[in-house]
Amino acid sequence: MSKIGAKFLFVTGLTVTGVAAILMGFLEYCPPGRAFIITCFAIRIVDAVGVSAFMTACFTIIASEFPEAISTMFGACETFNGLGYTLGPPIGGFLFQLGGFKLPFFVPGGLVCCCGLASWLLFPSFEDSERTGDLSYGKYFSIPGVWITLMSVFAATLGLGFLDAMYGPHLEGFGISPSAVGAVFLLPSLLYFICAPFLGSFIDRRGHALEFMVFGAIVSGVCYLFMGPAPFLGLTGKLYVLIIANVLLGLGTCAQLIPPFGKNLEVIINAGFEDTFDTHGMVSGALSSATALGAFVGPSAGGFAVEYFGFSWAVTGISAVQLLVTIVTLSFFIFEQRRTRRAIAVFYEDDDEDEDEDEARSLLVTQDLHTFGSA
Repeated sequence: MSKIGAKFLFVTGLTVTGVAAILMGFLEYCPPGRAFIITCFAIRIVDAVGVSAFMTACFTIIASEFPEAISTMFGACETFNGLGYTLGPPIGGFLFQLGGFKLPFFVPGGLVCCCGLASWLLFPSFEDSERTGDLSYGKYFSIPGVWITLMSVFAATLGLGFLDAMYGPHLEGFGISPSAVGAVFLLPSLLYFICAPFLGSFIDRRGHALEFMVFGAIVSGVCYLFMGPAPFLGLTGKLYVLIIANVLLGLGTCAQLIPPFGKNLEVIINAGFEDTFDTHGMVSGALSSATALGAFVGPSAGGFAVEYFGFSWAVTGISAVQLLVTIVTLSFFIFEQRRTRRAIAVFYEDDDEDEDEDEARSLLVTQDLHTFGSA
């Protein structure tokens, strides 16, 4: 990160993402068949590279510029992420009606490019005065707390990726209109948008990141069970149950995605890593990779599962993943609590021993003075 600069990575990522979005608008001129498919994949790959670049740089800048409010700022960023998911579908539909296929790509793509230009003109150069030597990714991935945070992010984006691809057709099976399906998708994003800044601020002030990650996994796991719903629940055909579970999923997802960044950084600094720009970049890159992996595995593996087992059993499998994350995170939390108590107990035992030694030395000095005075 320090070699190419966070500002360059951020601006370049935004520009590449904006250009890729604009290019998507020209796909209607592409001949159908294999050429169309290859072009779509090529543009999406370029778009993914741009998104990963500016997101990694964004999280790194947040950690470096706001070291005492990482979760608060991350929650603020996720608030606008949720706002984008909330407003994107209706605005996209309006632009499509206004200008056809091209306009929903040209307008957002142009705005993203403008953001890249504004960032280049207004952002300072984010440089780290402290240079870190070779960062050991082997040491980084050997820390258990790192895997706990990555699992939380992966599980959350796994489920979201699955729902983005599979939930719409499932809801249409209930005979509701496309606009109603869109509204169902908007509701959890709205709850996520509302909760993210408050949760981030609370974690910065009070902590409890692991507890919130456990809570988020439990809530998400239960929601996925009812969104199928799971065949063994006997709730097939009850649309209101699916909608309520989908709304509450926004709360569970918020609790799974907001705490990991600050917690990941905390555990590796406690493990001996220096609190520098490069360290922030490593954490940001790892969490971005976990996010992308979940977003890829969710729809791809989910499509296979839906085809062979049906939607209800597939979403039950997502719930099982959340159950596993809950068990692992809770076990790590209990282990951390016990280790902290042992460390505190050892500290006070050593402190008591030091006090006893000081008292003994004071007594000896008093006795010596008394003996010297008697002589």
